[in-house]
Amino acid sequence: TIDMSIEIKSEESSLAMPMDIIFIGEDMKSEMPTMYVEANTEVLGTASTSKQWTKDGITYSDVDGVRTTAEMTDIDTDDMISVDLSDKLKDMQAVTEGDKTKIDAKIPFDTFKDLMGSSLEDTAMLDQLTLDDVSLTIIIADGYIEAMELDTGAIDIEGLGEMTIEASYAYADLNEAAVPEFDPSEFDDDRYQAETVYGEYDLTLENGDDLVALGYEYVGEDTYYNGLYIIDLEYKQIANDDLSVIYDWEYDQTAVYDVDMNAICGYDHTLNMYGLGDESVCPLSDIGYLREAYNDIAERILNN
Repeated sequence: TIDMSIEIKSEESSLAMPMDIIFIGEDMKSEMPTMYVEANTEVLGTASTSKQWTKDGITYSDVDGVRTTAEMTDIDTDDMISVDLSDKLKDMQAVTEGDKTKIDAKIPFDTFKDLMGSSLEDTAMLDQLTLDDVSLTIIIADGYIEAMELDTGAIDIEGLGEMTIEASYAYADLNEAAVPEFDPSEFDDDRYQAETVYGEYDLTLENGDDLVALGYEYVGEDTYYNGLYIIDLEYKQIANDDLSVIYDWEYDQTAVYDVDMNAICGYDHTLNMYGLGDESVCPLSDIGYLREAYNDIAERILNN
């Protein structure tokens, strides 16, 4: 279990994001591990619960009652369960009392960046961070890590402000914990195939000639319109005709805006989860239709 508190501060405002996470893994050394992750978060007074099962190569997600499935992404379980910091920590002090040993140490900035980068596809944002050494406490009992605590102190984010991360990890029920039972038939089996966006139909246009050939009219500033969809080549976006819904095909995300372009809700198709708001406040019955429109346009261009 992980209890985490993330706080972001700037001169104008602050945002606190408490998070509780439960992780259970079975057969982690096998090619098809069974895993369960439950995350409870609260942002700006809105609580959210995400439950995710991974079994037989399929990930089943339940985010605030919205259930979806997806093909499991490749996971290097050896990396997940064999992180070795023994030669990277500094200022270590160990105290043993009875059958428990408490270790206090510091994680150097570069090492902490490497750890964060191992779970990110795009690590460019890490170059904008500046922080002192991270404080780490480890409790060892009977040869196993029983608990850990981590405190980053103030992380300076270039041009934005400061962020702090405090986390406590508790390990329990070794060889006893089990992934909760669930019914796969209750999940939407219309699985998202990542290659429809990033593989076969990975569409990057340098000019609008192909769009013009498909009946789109150039309306200025790298923007094309066919009476229904607007495509902005500069920002890699496709939108519907009232400009309230935008699909960004570079990041595979859909966002919904009001008439003043204030974000109402957003959906990350890769993670199958809502980013802003939730389905109850999102004015779309099918948040994926703009992505489907993009794939249709891409397919026709490639076939031509």
